[in-house]
Amino acid sequence: MTPTEKTAFRRLLADAVIQMRAYSSVAPQQSVETYQSALRHLNALADLVHNLAIYSVHDFTGFEPELFWRQFRYCRQRIPELYDFEAAFQKYLV
Repeated sequence: MTPTEKTAFRRLLADAVIQMRAYSSVAPQQSVETYQSALRHLNALADLVHNLAIYSVHDFTGFEPELFWRQFRYCRQRIPELYDFEAAFQKYLV
C-alpha cells in the first residue's frame, strides 16, 4: 500500500468520526424513526471503521483494502444514504 493510500484511509477514519458525531447528536426525544435511523448509521460506521483503525495503528500491515470496500458496499446496500467513503477515498488520492 502506498503512503498516499495510507493517508487516504486515515482521512476516512477522521471522516467517520465526524459522521458519528453528527448522528450521535440526534436526541432520543426526536421521532422514533429519526432516532433509529441515527443508531443504524452509527452502528454501520462503527462496524466499518473499527478494523480500519486497528490496522492504521500498525501501519496497515495485513490490511486487505478489498475486504474493507466489500464491507462498505454491503453497508451502502443496507443504508444507501451512508457517507460515500469510496468517493472520499478517491478524492483523497489526488
